[in-house]
Amino acid sequence: MSDVAVVIFAEPVRPGQVRELVESLGGERGPDPEAPDDSGLQRDGGAVWVVPCEPGDLPYPPDVLRECERLLGAPPRSRAVLDVSRRRGSEWLAAEIVLAAAERWRVAVLDFGEELLGIKDFQERIAERPVGFFLPAGWLDVRRVLREQRADPVTLVLPGEAGPERLRSFLRSMGAVLDLDAGTDAEFERGDARLWISVQAEGEAQVGGGQAALYRGTLGEPPFTFARMDVFDGAGSRSLAVEVVEALAALHPVLLEGPDGQLMTLDDLRLRVRSGAGEPFSP
Repeated sequence: MSDVAVVIFAEPVRPGQVRELVESLGGERGPDPEAPDDSGLQRDGGAVWVVPCEPGDLPYPPDVLRECERLLGAPPRSRAVLDVSRRRGSEWLAAEIVLAAAERWRVAVLDFGEELLGIKDFQERIAERPVGFFLPAGWLDVRRVLREQRADPVTLVLPGEAGPERLRSFLRSMGAVLDLDAGTDAEFERGDARLWISVQAEGEAQVGGGQAALYRGTLGEPPFTFARMDVFDGAGSRSLAVEVVEALAALHPVLLEGPDGQLMTLDDLRLRVRSGAGEPFSP
């Protein structure tokens, strides 16, 4: 499976028309002069690259073309390829492109698993699923997709004495559900807020210079205990994450590494919360 979807048109849509559509949504023309109608749409960290093809460029077997004709109500005439980033919000942008195209032309969608959908089926996916619009039904793992596409990773670093088992016990005492799958030690869920935590083995942080001094000055000597906390999109999830960190800090000193890789102390986090920062883990 790839993260490439295809929009198939019943009309002979020219590459320039597809580029104009993307630009109307806030996208921009690509930099390659040899591909003047390639374009990209980026917003809030998400990204989709759109490569339109010339009418008649439909390299599919006869059975796929027949299914396209059934869904479109006419023979397929052209297509555009959507290369969807795995960054959070990207699949929403790709869905926005599909829906905007459907307002201008008759379209079908070839999803990441090369399953064909008519536009009504695609709209139903959007209505029924929080994520995974371009994934075939049998391949959808909602928890995994939510974590990959709509959550920001924050690394928690604690003294070695905290230890993986003590940390897991603490998470249980906070109301987390433990051992959901091989990659998830704990999950918090409160309304629309969600956190997933994976506790890592003890080890020394790979840092140098001033950061090494900060680790030792805050946490003591290595080894340290690490955990990855994936914070679901939304203010409720970020508030819940701050609550977990504060409860943990009442037991052990803690350092945090935000989604952008910047190291933060507990005081840094508290200052950002007091200042009303919308993204407290991203200085």
